[in-house]
Amino acid sequence: MLNMDRKQPLSLALDDIDWQPSPLSGVWRKPLEREAAESGWVTSVVRYAPNSHFSPHLHPLGEEILVLEGVFSDERGDYPAGSYLRNPPGSSHAPFSLDGCVIFVKLNQFSPHDNLTVARNTLLTTGLQRLHRDQSTYLFNCSEQSKADQARQVTMTQAGLVELLVVSGTVSITSQETSATTTLTAMHWLRLPNAQLTITLTSNDASVWIKLEHADLTEPESSAIGD
Repeated sequence: MLNMDRKQPLSLALDDIDWQPSPLSGVWRKPLEREAAESGWVTSVVRYAPNSHFSPHLHPLGEEILVLEGVFSDERGDYPAGSYLRNPPGSSHAPFSLDGCVIFVKLNQFSPHDNLTVARNTLLTTGLQRLHRDQSTYLFNCSEQSKADQARQVTMTQAGLVELLVVSGTVSITSQETSATTTLTAMHWLRLPNAQLTITLTSNDASVWIKLEHADLTEPESSAIGD
């Protein structure tokens, strides 16, 4: 087990974590949370070398992917950087990358009843995007309007577990309870239990993936919300 006590806060700079080989040649991983060696609950960053592939495999309790670099592919299509994918429980695929890619992956963390498949390019929309209709999963990036009017904040409306991945730029996180502010830069992953936060994009190129449990976000007036 690795970092599976989700009642404990956790802050990891991904650049400080070494790549670890996977069972398949050319595929490397940086585990962030892991229940078991090759099964169960997993959160990780995965790197595919050019012309590498993963064998066909099943997702017993779903798979969630954000493509960070390059183009990720499977038998259903090609997904460039910025693509968000959800493969529901019971689905399967055989992923690969012709030119290489880096992806953020969450495995076996869905409700058994969550049968919605999603494939969308988050770069086509700016502001606050809800990436999944039934769960509090978002991508928040700067829009042209927010660059001009500084409407760059979202606030959790009630306490709950929050998980963040800063994809690019700089983001500040302010606790509603203590007013303490932390600045995070690109490729930083944060998990906080029972937190109530304000998330601020502090650079024009900022983009942050947000996942909340038992909470929601207020929407800045300039945000574009997508289902």
